[in-house]
Amino acid sequence: MASIEKRPLRRKIDGRSAFSYRVMWRDPDGKQKSRTFQPGDRPNIPQKGRAGHHAAALEFKAEIEKQLSAQAYIDPHAGKITFRTYADAWLETVKATKKPRTYNNYSSRLRLHVYPTIGNWPLAKIQRATVQRLVNSLCDDLAGRTIRQIYDTTASVFTEAVFDRKIGSTPCVRIKLPDAESEEVKPLTIDEVEALSEAMPDHLRAWPIVNAGSGLRTSEMLGLTWDRLDFDTATVKVDQQLVGSNRATGAPRFGTHKSKASYRTIPLPRTVVQALREHKRTVLNSHGLVFAREDGRAYNRGSFSRVWVPTIALSGLPEGTEPKQLRHTYASLLIDGGESPKVIQKRMGHSSIKITMDVYGHLYPESEQRTRNVIDRAFDGGESTIGYADEVMDAVAA
Repeated sequence: MASIEKRPLRRKIDGRSAFSYRVMWRDPDGKQKSRTFQPGDRPNIPQKGRAGHHAAALEFKAEIEKQLSAQAYIDPHAGKITFRTYADAWLETVKATKKPRTYNNYSSRLRLHVYPTIGNWPLAKIQRATVQRLVNSLCDDLAGRTIRQIYDTTASVFTEAVFDRKIGSTPCVRIKLPDAESEEVKPLTIDEVEALSEAMPDHLRAWPIVNAGSGLRTSEMLGLTWDRLDFDTATVKVDQQLVGSNRATGAPRFGTHKSKASYRTIPLPRTVVQALREHKRTVLNSHGLVFAREDGRAYNRGSFSRVWVPTIALSGLPEGTEPKQLRHTYASLLIDGGESPKVIQKRMGHSSIKITMDVYGHLYPESEQRTRNVIDRAFDGGESTIGYADEVMDAVAA
């Protein structure tokens, strides 16, 4: 399986002959491999008779034989590749298989937050404690949710390195992460939606009404085309989103959704249909887009943001108001109207009811009295008076 060759060194140590130990083996492909252990290579092993490196060689030989017999061989040289070099190669795979936005997110997390700390480290040298120190160093400046996203991306790199047999195991085990504080959604009021609509440029004036009345994601709004609208049935088919645009021609680049639940047909209220009909008569119809730039070219997130930010200032809404709050308005209106969570999940395109309740559960009104009334009506046809003691006492006093 593996063998050790003892080789004399030309130099002497403490006036005595010294030796190196060369471990030799063949990998599963039959290629000859070797690693040489010199005196001092393993200072943490007791230097009994100056042979600590001999013990290290024996230990290494045993590990190689164990891997070969278990068909779990890891080339010791493979782990010398740096984290940055391997992660960059992994990102190229992501680029070919994921959406551009996903690739950009992964790339920026690694480039800004991970490479400066462990980018030049060999993969095999990165231990669990190294990853924990990386996470700890981020806690002073970043939110818990952001740190978890950075960690998840880093862990994905190590997981892929294990599959590629660059390392034997991932160091991302039992890492203590900060809590991901939940961000409470803030829907816009109808007055705020109307104020935003008034402040919008003419070619986007219908955007707030349509968004708040349909619950589309921003990427779905930017990728909405007229052929997805059916004015006869008052519905919109949601089966694409904008992922970018051609810089030369301004043509949109459409992408698919991540989950099947995002593919949906949404009923449009009369207010939205009227806004769309008026919008269609007044804007340039280019590339079939419902919402495009004034010259007909497709927006991207950057160019849309450059319109959105000054519009918020002009409308009088709080600084930092985001487009997604119009989507939250749609959900809040459905909740106020008594729609079931299951229906809201379907309209929002959520893959599970848990997502819907995690995001919007706090918008549901307190239901203690409703619970009492349901049971009391079942037993005696009346409604419970529990909880109304103050009102009863006031009426008696009067």
